[in-house]
Amino acid sequence: MSRRAIVGSILVIFVILAIFAAINFAPTNDKWLPILVNVAAGLIGAALITAAAAAFQPVREWITHFFRKVPSRCRILIVGLGRSGKTTLVRKILTEDAPRQETSTPNFDVYEQEKRLKLDPPYIFKASISDYKGQKLSNITINGPSERPDFFGLPGKRLINSIVFIVDFFEEELDSQGNPLSDKSIVDLHKHNAGKIIEDRVKKHNEYITRYTIEQMFELCYSGYNLFSVRLIINKIDLLRSVVAHGYLSGVSELNMEDYAMDLFSSIYTNIKEACEANNIGDYSAHIASAKTGENIRLISGEIFEEYQKRNQK
Repeated sequence: MSRRAIVGSILVIFVILAIFAAINFAPTNDKWLPILVNVAAGLIGAALITAAAAAFQPVREWITHFFRKVPSRCRILIVGLGRSGKTTLVRKILTEDAPRQETSTPNFDVYEQEKRLKLDPPYIFKASISDYKGQKLSNITINGPSERPDFFGLPGKRLINSIVFIVDFFEEELDSQGNPLSDKSIVDLHKHNAGKIIEDRVKKHNEYITRYTIEQMFELCYSGYNLFSVRLIINKIDLLRSVVAHGYLSGVSELNMEDYAMDLFSSIYTNIKEACEANNIGDYSAHIASAKTGENIRLISGEIFEEYQKRNQK
């Protein structure tokens, strides 16, 4: 039976009851007539109220459904040197196409996309990922919370769920017109002195992501339960693989390349590990990856999102 038919049936029943009461209980004295009319009017009014409530039930259910389904938001802060692949990483985590960029500020951008985990029932949430402009960490520590309080939250009530530190082996190189060099050209630049060039790049990362830097990020982001995950992403493994395949990196082969990569950034990871343990964060790890090709990126982001789902549904 349709909703309209149900409403009509209820209304008819109440009207019949009102008429039945008038016929069977009406006294012969006319002075009771106003009372009878009031009783009948009350019954009809009750019928109309019931009908209205039934009629507006779809609207009420829609409002309840809408507010129940407002997606929660998983916030990820990315920290790393300029040209290490931060923006490419954001795009790869969120979508193969260009992610939606929220309102930009002078020092800070936030990209956002609705994500779905599982199928039955689906878990829907928004992934919100930061990308700060330039290389100054003050863009995060000083400007970030004031420019993007919606992303960072208030002092003592920070909203960040995950910090991702990103490092790489090769700084992005530009040609004379200011365009990025091709991968082949970058690999060719390492033909004669790959080990020294890579060590110099790693040194820059070690000077940028120090124990103090990590402490600053935790001081800014940590406020109890919300921050639950920290990652170190060692980016551009695809370029390192090409350099190794060409034989430009002495003593490194496909077999020991991943160990070589991890060893280069072991001091940064050690500092991250110590900071996580000091703040009772058990979900931390380091991964080699390629933001450009997507290698290991879905695995890394998937772990963060799944942990977010578990915590958000408790």
